Amino acid sequence: MFVWYNISMRRISRGFTIIELLVVISVIGILATITIIGFNRFQADSRDKQRTAQATVITEALEKYYDKNGEYPSCSAMTGAGSNIVDTVLIGTDPQVLVSPQATANKTNSIDLCTTLVNTFPTDSFAYVGDGSDTCSTGNSCLSYSLQYKEESSNTIKSITSRRTTDILTSGNISNLAATPFSFSQVNLSWDGISGAASYNVQWRINTNNFTTPTGTATSTTATTSVTGLALGTLYFFRVQPVSSTGALGGWSNIVSATTFTLDTPTCTAIPVPAQPVSQLQCSWDSVANATSYTLNFADNALFTSPTVVTNATSPHIVSGLAAGSTRFFRVQAVAVGFTSGWSATVSATTVPNPPVCSATAGSSNTQIVPDWDFSAGATSYTVQYGPNNYATSISSIVPTVVTINGLNNGTLYTSRVRADVGAVSSAWTNCPNRTTGIDGPTGATWSVQGYAVRNSGNVTWMPGEYPGPGNWWSVGMFINGNCSPGATVVTRLYAYYAYSNNSSQNNGVLLDWSWGAQERYMVGGTDSWYVWWQGWVACQVGGTRVGDTYLGNAGGY
Repeated sequence: MFVWYNISMRRISRGFTIIELLVVISVIGILATITIIGFNRFQADSRDKQRTAQATVITEALEKYYDKNGEYPSCSAMTGAGSNIVDTVLIGTDPQVLVSPQATANKTNSIDLCTTLVNTFPTDSFAYVGDGSDTCSTGNSCLSYSLQYKEESSNTIKSITSRRTTDILTSGNISNLAATPFSFSQVNLSWDGISGAASYNVQWRINTNNFTTPTGTATSTTATTSVTGLALGTLYFFRVQPVSSTGALGGWSNIVSATTFTLDTPTCTAIPVPAQPVSQLQCSWDSVANATSYTLNFADNALFTSPTVVTNATSPHIVSGLAAGSTRFFRVQAVAVGFTSGWSATVSATTVPNPPVCSATAGSSNTQIVPDWDFSAGATSYTVQYGPNNYATSISSIVPTVVTINGLNNGTLYTSRVRADVGAVSSAWTNCPNRTTGIDGPTGATWSVQGYAVRNSGNVTWMPGEYPGPGNWWSVGMFINGNCSPGATVVTRLYAYYAYSNNSSQNNGVLLDWSWGAQERYMVGGTDSWYVWWQGWVACQVGGTRVGDTYLGNAGGY
């Protein structure tokens, strides 16, 4: 009974072990995985064939576009809405050709890129890579293209290149190149872009438009560029040339020129400050084009030993607190970022003394004036100008504060003025009081008698200047003379009459008017018992003023 039981138990527990089951499951999993991988590979291969077919159809449509237009469409045209592409660009193409196998449901165009496609790009897209020019990227045409897509099964990028490449020369030449100075070392260039140009060669030359040996060259990928590192204030000539993505060269543009900014040397003018000429000097200058600031030096010597340096100086710059007669030398230069002009010519100015105060113009005689003024601080000498109602005569280097001016005319209005001097610098003029000189009386007054003959005549008149000759009538002349100071004129007067020899019984007296100058007076001589007698006067006169009437006494009889 016991033995039978054990044998029976072994027969009941007989079946698959856990290991056997695991092996079976693993085999099934491997077979399923192989099946799935094979199926996915089959699907990927199928999609790759679809992409290749689509790319082929697209490139054929692009070549037809070229046949019609002589160029390929731009990237912006190829990345638009699918309906727009098949209506206006790749006309007649099946819209589904533009949609990649794994595109999203609402996608109408899988040409998503204008740049090189990489295998890590997240979507199933085509890349339409043009010639690299702005015209191809954003304009209206490309000279060449490359259509790219990713082969799913190999994870590599496939590319179909355009069969033809348009020569960039067919896109026209640049004729509107413009050059604009921007700074002391930079000129900006601009032009209209050329269709199909991926870049542009730029050349420039100093002072000549002969580009056999250019001064410099550069490359620009846009239709604008800045040429830097140029010399200050220099004339440059420029030209540009388009270059396609394949290296094809277009023609050279028009030649233009521009001059970099100059930084001229300012001109400094130094003078005493008009409101404070005794203690202040100023240096003034006109603005210089392109300057951002100015540097000023001033010193007490023309070599600028230990000068005072003023940065960011403004015009006029004023130096204050100077003593009268102080001289300062100035120079100024213009400053810009990274540049300075030359120093201006050295100029100098000297503070001037205060104008003296002239309070009096005296005179101890009728032929002098004596201007008198107060001392002026800082003055080393004085200058006086004077004249008859003018300032025609000057006396300089006067050290005292008074001067006596002699030898002037009688009865004349004299004006005078004075200034203070320090070397070659002078104060303003100060007018002195006017003075009119007096009139001196005559000196050396004399008279004498001269006799003259007249011809015999019934009506005798006095006839000066007749030569002596026979006749029974005589004329007798009295000559009066005197001296006056400069500016005054001698005037004379006579009283003539008849009387006996003892000057009695005076009759027929004639008082003559005052006459200008020393002169002779004539009267018919006496006859029988009658004689001619005289009385005379002499004086000095200026204008209507007569001074110093001098009686000459009584003379006769004749």
